[in-house]
Amino acid sequence: MADYRKLIAFGKSSFVVSLPKKWVEKHHLKKGSVISFKATDAELVLFPQSEVENKEREIRISVDGKTERRVFREIIAGYMANFNSFVLYGNELPQQSKSIRDVFHNLMAIEILEQTSTKMVAKDFLEMDNLDITSIIKKADMIIRSMMTDCRDGKTHLESMRLRGNDVDRLTFLLYRAVRHSLQNPLAAKNHSSVELVDFYWLINSLERIADNIYDLATQLSKMNKEELRITNNLLKKVDEAFLTTMKAVYAHNKELAHEVATNKSDMIEECDSFLNEHRPPAFVLSLQHIKSIARLVHVIGRTVYNSVL
Repeated sequence: MADYRKLIAFGKSSFVVSLPKKWVEKHHLKKGSVISFKATDAELVLFPQSEVENKEREIRISVDGKTERRVFREIIAGYMANFNSFVLYGNELPQQSKSIRDVFHNLMAIEILEQTSTKMVAKDFLEMDNLDITSIIKKADMIIRSMMTDCRDGKTHLESMRLRGNDVDRLTFLLYRAVRHSLQNPLAAKNHSSVELVDFYWLINSLERIADNIYDLATQLSKMNKEELRITNNLLKKVDEAFLTTMKAVYAHNKELAHEVATNKSDMIEECDSFLNEHRPPAFVLSLQHIKSIARLVHVIGRTVYNSVL
């Protein structure tokens, strides 16, 4: 239930508001305790100074009786929950050692410090408070642009595409983690409000899915004839232009530009559907489906601009 306090004038230039007694007692505060705060246009967040300091957090994960995918999910969950020490243990560790190492190597700033036949210890060396969320978005954007360009130019080196897609995945996990850390530690959010952090979450989610669709599209190009490639490239060019314009709207906080791109989304979808209505080979059909998915995701990104405070 919301609590309310009245502002009290304090001198000629200040105002005072009382703090709830339960909150003060819960955080062991007393007269003279330091209270930190972060102000944005939309909110003022107060929190005890003692809680600003980063604490060592350890997660222990047993691998026995679990599939590799289950262990993968538990590691990722711990990473995004901002645990900075990982201890994996169990008699089945040798059988899963390689896959676990691959997981850690695909996470930012994680290093394996110790391993025995029944125990593996990994440590996170990332300074979350110094992380720039906007720079994560820009890095993912640049990777996707390169993937899109190579796909349009027919440079479909699938291994290179896969590795770049993995880089976007790493950035996505990192941003999920940064958003959660910032929501729990307001000073780390710098000038971003809680609403902006949620918008960043949805933005990177869309970027990751666009990267996945570009890779899946690239796997189909070698299976199509020249005419199908020509049609695919023309459609991909249009969705690429929409993506670039939408990201420009994101960085410029330009709602009108985002609306402009959104208006053209239906035309792109209808053009893809016009080809899908004909009898076409599976590879071409799959390619069109991926282009439609990218167009929809670009629209979702635009929506975060004209529906929010980004």
